[in-house]
Amino acid sequence: MAEPLPEPVDLTVSPWDEGAIAGADGEDRDGDRWHLGIDLGTTGLTMVLRDRGNSRTYPLHWRSPDGQQLEDRLPAVAWLRRDQGAARSLADPQVRRGLLEPLPVGFEALDRAAIAARTAPNLDLRTAHGPEQPGLLLENFVPDLQDALPWTLPGTADLEPRIWPPAACPPNESIAFQWLVRAAAALLATPFADPGPGRWTVGATDLDTTTLAAALRTLATVTFTEPVGATAAYRFNLREAAIAAGLVTQPAQVAFVAEPLAALAGWLGDHPSDEAIAQGAILSVRVGASGGGFALASGRLPERVILHGFASGGHAMTDDALYQLLCPTAGDRAALGLIEPQPDQDDDPLPTPAQDDRPQRRRLRQRLRRSPDGRTLLGLAERLKGQLQAIENLEVGLALGDRTWRISPQIWQEQVMGPWLERFNHELNQLLGRGGIAPERVDRVLCSGGVGSMVPVVRWLRQKFPWAELIAEAPALVPDAAVRTAAGAARWAELPPALVPAPQPYDDYFLFGELLRAVPETPIAIADLWRQLDERGINTRGGGDRLYALLRGDLPQGLIPTPTDGSAVIPASRDRPDYAQLRNHYPFQYNPDTNTYWRDREASFHWQRYLSSLWARGHQGMVEPIADCPDPLAIG
Repeated sequence: MAEPLPEPVDLTVSPWDEGAIAGADGEDRDGDRWHLGIDLGTTGLTMVLRDRGNSRTYPLHWRSPDGQQLEDRLPAVAWLRRDQGAARSLADPQVRRGLLEPLPVGFEALDRAAIAARTAPNLDLRTAHGPEQPGLLLENFVPDLQDALPWTLPGTADLEPRIWPPAACPPNESIAFQWLVRAAAALLATPFADPGPGRWTVGATDLDTTTLAAALRTLATVTFTEPVGATAAYRFNLREAAIAAGLVTQPAQVAFVAEPLAALAGWLGDHPSDEAIAQGAILSVRVGASGGGFALASGRLPERVILHGFASGGHAMTDDALYQLLCPTAGDRAALGLIEPQPDQDDDPLPTPAQDDRPQRRRLRQRLRRSPDGRTLLGLAERLKGQLQAIENLEVGLALGDRTWRISPQIWQEQVMGPWLERFNHELNQLLGRGGIAPERVDRVLCSGGVGSMVPVVRWLRQKFPWAELIAEAPALVPDAAVRTAAGAARWAELPPALVPAPQPYDDYFLFGELLRAVPETPIAIADLWRQLDERGINTRGGGDRLYALLRGDLPQGLIPTPTDGSAVIPASRDRPDYAQLRNHYPFQYNPDTNTYWRDREASFHWQRYLSSLWARGHQGMVEPIADCPDPLAIG
């Protein structure tokens, strides 16, 4: 029998009124009732609302305009008009207006792209110019949020950095990184969208619309899942997106949990009586489009958790299928127009199967998106991956124009799946070795994510852990796994302390700013510097390792683009004099003979100017500390 719905909330009361925050039943007066878990992956968005008052979770869903389609997962895509993508400076009033306009996302963005494709079905983006060009469908952009921070140049208001867009577009076309943060904010704002004609609407399972609306306006926290090893830039950008979307008002209300750990938490939430059963260890495996990670929980309750991540996921598998099986030679690629020869320059080297050759993979995908044949080839490679994992004893036939392929399961295994599983095994052995856990001590293996639930991966894990209980989502149930992971994020703060690693007390960006304020221009001994920081209220024992690293020049990834970071930032942005000046003039100097530090006046002036311009337009001034999630590679 279904449980009764909560009583509706009177929305005539201000959503920030104390009575409204207390909730429908009036029992929770501290505003700590509603929590939102968000699984924002490379390809989709899932949200789960949790009522801490009754310990129930309510998955959100998106309903089609005709009411016939109900989706638990919103495609993580956005539609950008060409004039918006071309925007370069906030000094232009039209650019400012464009940034304020609603950005179509999810199914609405896909509808826009479909209309554009029907209007110009054979448009070749390598040669198309002018008003006949379609807009940009931004796909797979979420991982790029790790690479940079949106910035406007002081005095010019130019939008920097500029990136190669994760979309089909003409060669050498770039967009401002700001649009990726805007796209993320637009996705997160879909629960607040007006239910107008032709719009997808948001609802929640077992929760009436009135209570849902009140809950979303009184959220105590928002917890995102994040890839293992995510950067400080990723967390900064998603905090900005969550606040811009109206989910919360303060950066401290946004938390993060590693994806495989959220999946484990979601599974424990479904099986509360099992939390103390495991005598050995539980392994959570979550692998998606852009990469994956492991969470290894050992002991009863459990006693400790270790995380490990890697960057080879479903997209890398698709790339390898394309270049190893469909276009294995330079001649094949030339015949399909995928090579654009340049004087005195050979073709781009192909990525090594299953390896994280991010710069090469990014360039090759960008090239593929520029032509109809390239985009079709990517679709064929994706189809090949799906068919050969489901039908493993038959050849798969593919065709493109007058070209045909017949791919056998053996060839797929030798050139794509086999190398990927070897990499997977290497990463898993690293985790087990770090934890000192023998494979036979693993009692349960939880598999989730689009790749983590693939038949060959699940079968391989059964062979690796034949004595363990293996719990895997069937491919058709992958959206349910995403809901479970988002539910794990929503209940994260309620879990036993043994499962929840203590967060680092400070965000890296805050620590860097504190050092700029605290380090004097005259040499200071490290003990005296630590004393000054303690007097400023900084717990040097809790952040000492990161403080040392920042003093020695280890900048958080994404703070400024670097020539070797493999990011989406275009060379013209990476090579800007502003960035070059910061890279070449670090603000802190060190004398190893006296073990003293000091601040370079000119360099620190440029860094302070840069940081001020970074924080000026956002909601995070980085003057107050924000507790950061733990370093995933140092948990144990």
